[in-house]
Order: sequence, then C-alpha cells, then structure tokens
Amino acid sequence: MIIVGGIVAAGLRMAVPILLAALGISLTGSSGVLNLGAEGIMEVGAASAFIAFTLTGSSGSSLLIAVFAGVFLGLLFAFLVIDLYTDQVLAGLTFWIFGVGISSYMFKIQKLPIVTVKGEVLPRLSIPFLSQVPIIKDILSQDLLLYSTFILMVIVWVLLYKTRWGLMIRASGHSPAAVKSSGGYPRIIRYLCTILGSAFMALGGAYLSLEIAKAYYLPSPLIGIAQLRGFIAIVVTIFGSWNPLKIGAASLLIGGVDALQLRLQRMFPGIPIYFFVMLPYLIALFSLIVTFKKAESPQSLGKPFIE
Repeated sequence: MIIVGGIVAAGLRMAVPILLAALGISLTGSSGVLNLGAEGIMEVGAASAFIAFTLTGSSGSSLLIAVFAGVFLGLLFAFLVIDLYTDQVLAGLTFWIFGVGISSYMFKIQKLPIVTVKGEVLPRLSIPFLSQVPIIKDILSQDLLLYSTFILMVIVWVLLYKTRWGLMIRASGHSPAAVKSSGGYPRIIRYLCTILGSAFMALGGAYLSLEIAKAYYLPSPLIGIAQLRGFIAIVVTIFGSWNPLKIGAASLLIGGVDALQLRLQRMFPGIPIYFFVMLPYLIALFSLIVTFKKAESPQSLGKPFIE
C-alpha cells in the first residue's frame, strides 16, 4: 500500500504540467483559437523559470517570470493569428520550433553549468493529521502549485460553464459572428483567452523544470525537457472534449502511467527502458484514436474571424 501511495503521489506530480498546458489549450480553444505551440511555450517557461531560480534562488520570482514569458508569447501568437490571420496550425508548429530554439539559446548565453537543483524548490503543504497516515502521507504532502493546479481546474470549469463570461468564450469558439451581432467582442475574448492560456502552458513548463526534473536540459534539437508533453496536452484536451474536469481525469491517467513506468524500469532492468518510456505516449495515441471522431470541438476552432 505504501508503494501504491508513492506511485499515486508521483502520478499527481507528473500530471501537473500536462494539466496546466491542457487547461491553457482548452481555454484558448474554447474561444476558437487553436494553439499547437504548447510544446514550445512550455519549453520557454521551463528554461526561463530554471534560469531565474539559478540566478535568484526565489521560486516565486521564477514562476512569475515564467508566467510573464507565457503572456508575451501568448500576445505574440494572438497578434499573428487574430490580427494578421496567420494559419493557426503553421503558427503553432512555428512556436514549437521557436520555443525549443530560444530556450536553448537563453540557457547557453547564461553560461550556467548543467546543475540539478537540490532540495525542495516549491513550498509544500501537508494536510494536518491526514499527512501523518502512512498509506496516504505522500499523497497529501505535496507542493502548493500542485494543489493550486487542481483548484485552477475547477475555477476554469466554473468560468467556462457556469458564468456569462464562459458563455461568451464558448460562443466565440462556435460562432464569433453571433457574438459580434449581440454586442460582444470576439476578437478581445480570443486575445484574452490566448494570453491566459499561454501563461498556463509556461507555468506547466516551469513546474516541470523546477519540481519534476529539478534541472534543465535538451535531449535533442527539437525535443526539449518537455519531451512532447505539450502535444500530449493537446491529445488530453481532445480526449476530454475541452471540458476542464474531463481533462483533469485524462491528465491523471497519463501522469499515473508515467509515474508507473519509472518504477517498472527499476523492477525489470532486463527490458529496454525505451519500452517503458513509450507507455504514456501509447496511452495518449490510443485515446486519440478512440475519441477523435467523437470529440466535440468548437465549430470555429482554428478559423479566423474576419469582420
């Protein structure tokens, strides 16, 4: 049972960057903007947060810098696809490549050694009494950003489905012309959602470098520390039909499989590790195949609104 508790706790942590990115994609996509550049934005968030923490030692400042980086990239992406009517698929793929490239450049010009952060970076919160129970103590002794992420998931769900603002956001994703005719401002709505969604993606990248990897590195020229988690977040969003609560469940599934495969590597050393590493990606691919035709995407997703 203790081992199970450790796997669940690790699964929760592994789910956070995917969930944050997926919430950003969901919010952006609900307004009608398709952002396939989540991978690149996560890379920038991861690099900027890690560099800031290495230089300042402040986790709060590091997260804030990552959020500012995400806001800037979101503003740039919104300008390209909303004002200049750039093809959203091509813009997203460009942001992916740009994000990995600029992250590598930022890290190298700092001339920082490849270091691993030791100790706890993000402040932790233990649930009184329950965190002392042996079976669940690992699950209920997590960092504040993890708890905040799942609270944010509920807030985004309430925003999209229980408020007038959410109705306007979803209407902008289905029929921006109708929003415009009713006195709304679909372009502004899309701008705000794209910027806020990008901030979520960058925050997910920051969590990845500061809490999970506790380092920053580039395994290959086009695959950074996020290791395609941004694209998994896109799959999770489709699998969850753009609903934050369903997205949260799907993120927990992927995160749990990711945590499990790390332990399977140690349990079965004779099996090539690449077999276990691919398990989360196989689950994501299978879920995409099963749900792609059934996914309820916004009708105007990826389509520019020309007044």
